[in-house]
Amino acid sequence: MNNIIGANARRQPVRSAGICLWLGIIGTMLAVGGSYGSGQGFWPFTIGLLMVVSAFLLGIIGGLTGLFAAIRNRRGSGLGRRIMIGMLLCGAVLAGIGPWIHRGIHFPPIHDVTTDLDNPPLFAVLAMRSDNLAGVGSLERWRELHREAYSDIAPITVGMKPAAVIARAKTLATTRGWDVMPTSGDRVEATAIESPFKFKDDVVIVATPTADGQSTIVNMRSVSRVGESDFGINAKRIREFLTALKK
Repeated sequence: MNNIIGANARRQPVRSAGICLWLGIIGTMLAVGGSYGSGQGFWPFTIGLLMVVSAFLLGIIGGLTGLFAAIRNRRGSGLGRRIMIGMLLCGAVLAGIGPWIHRGIHFPPIHDVTTDLDNPPLFAVLAMRSDNLAGVGSLERWRELHREAYSDIAPITVGMKPAAVIARAKTLATTRGWDVMPTSGDRVEATAIESPFKFKDDVVIVATPTADGQSTIVNMRSVSRVGESDFGINAKRIREFLTALKK
């Protein structure tokens, strides 16, 4: 009996090291495949997100199993390399996905962000998604969540005439790799592609002259085409773009 118990105890680190390694490999494949497969259109983004979340869970299990194997591992057993590779793979999965999961929990379930809640800039060329209130249910609820999360996002005033501001905005949008639509007058409309999933977010920028006609008030709106939460990406995009536009 003691021999059986001893043999099982010796095999435990071996099993744990193998589990850690395989979970690390499978988790990595799910994380990469889920995101890039969705981005290439091989399957819906919901399937890709499920694969990525599964990879994160496998990374947690694999990391804990690898830690157990490392603690129980005996010197000279030859398991150290297997444990190290498994732990590195699980750690890479957790490090790559963890921040996104944190953002999903931290940010509100909205995907439409604007500098003007009362009169959000309207799209003239690009089409607004038909389910734009998904996740919030009402316009009032969207405004409430928006104010709580993004109270700092507001119109800016640029010391240039509207035509010059629009020209600069188009240049900035192009340098960021956005697909700029053919528009004229006081607006810029473009589509930005985000993350390996290749999520598409539509952006509109509207320039309004001040009373003296020498400066311009700029409003901006960024809307995700799919999903309920945007993980804070639209707000980040507006902040960075308006900061660059004002320089």
